[in-house]
Amino acid sequence: MNEDLRDECAFKSSRIYGQGWTMARKLLNCIKGVVNVKQALERNPYHTAEERARWKKGFMDGLGSPTRPFTKRGQNPWRAPAARRIRAGE
Repeated sequence: MNEDLRDECAFKSSRIYGQGWTMARKLLNCIKGVVNVKQALERNPYHTAEERARWKKGFMDGLGSPTRPFTKRGQNPWRAPAARRIRAGE
């Protein structure tokens, strides 16, 4: 039982981190410039100190990660470049 609770806690913690990271990336993409970190951290939706710290860690890491597009210009992000259509009967 303790192991299940620990796994659930670890999962929740990773989700909170991810939400902070995602918020930072969204802000960087929308603003395309300098982010006011103090104002952004006020958007932290969590109430407990542990959750707030985890969200903040994800947010700060998200600000520090390099930005790059998912695909090269003109490529579809949902299809691998080597993919090709297969006609019926092939």
